[in-house]
Amino acid sequence: MSDEDREAPTPKQSGSFGIMLSICRDSKLDLERWLPSVPQPIEKRVIELIQEFKKLSVRVQGWTIDTPQESKRATVDLILELRAEAQGFANRYGYKLR
Repeated sequence: MSDEDREAPTPKQSGSFGIMLSICRDSKLDLERWLPSVPQPIEKRVIELIQEFKKLSVRVQGWTIDTPQESKRATVDLILELRAEAQGFANRYGYKLR
């Protein structure tokens, strides 16, 4: 392994890996805590969001040095989009997400 290879951070060392994994984990946990008191009109969607955050967490954990940047970017964009949706529901119904 060259010095250049050793200095490059692995996907799991990069900031985006930790941040995205944290967003997925925290969002899933917050939504699970809120679920028992979620208003009926959005209950189904909140359950879907929980499932999506679980799937995205697994996807992020699978990132390797060979994972294409386009794939990572699409995952990051989806995580941020779903987080914004969850935050919108929480704000509308007086609940706080981390």
